[in-house]
Amino acid sequence: EELQVSEARFRGAFYASSLGMALTTLDGQFVQVNDKLAEMLGYTVEELSSLGVRGISHPDDLAADIERIREMRDGEIDSYRREKRYRRKDGSILWAELTVSLVSGADDEPTHVVSHVQDITAQKEANLLFEATFERSVVPKVIADDDRRIVDLNQSGAELLGVSHDEALELTVDELLPDEPVADIWTALMEVGALEAEVTLRRPDGTR
Repeated sequence: EELQVSEARFRGAFYASSLGMALTTLDGQFVQVNDKLAEMLGYTVEELSSLGVRGISHPDDLAADIERIREMRDGEIDSYRREKRYRRKDGSILWAELTVSLVSGADDEPTHVVSHVQDITAQKEANLLFEATFERSVVPKVIADDDRRIVDLNQSGAELLGVSHDEALELTVDELLPDEPVADIWTALMEVGALEAEVTLRRPDGTR
């Protein structure tokens, strides 16, 4: 009876989960997958079950999985978490936050792993877009907070100021624009939401 109750709880948690879940052998074969994981990847449960971990993983991410499983098998770790790419049925990429936990048998020997897969594709794509439009942009870009302190800037911005990224975070907009009515400009910016103007910038080394 205790075993039946335990199995019922597992099935309830497994199949009702809002996350993709899989019970997998240590060699990467699926024992069970839930509907959510199949839906996320565009397969039926039967199709997904026949593919195994290798059949849905991005080839560049497989080596890390194999190494983590080796560490589990050798008793070095009993769980891990990382970002991973999966290949959907239509060929597109799904980015996921993957959490894997070891399942041991009655003799404490590792037998299976349980995987939780959370879709973070939208977040990851937003991050990649931010990198392309901000961090890697050739246009100098600076981010300031409500107190007009520099909180971030890209490499082009640091080169424009002639300082390192960390040194720039000690500066304020007021210090960079000493000849401008910064308070008035800032008020107008907050009201309008955007502002385009020519200003004189003073670098920390005194050059303009």
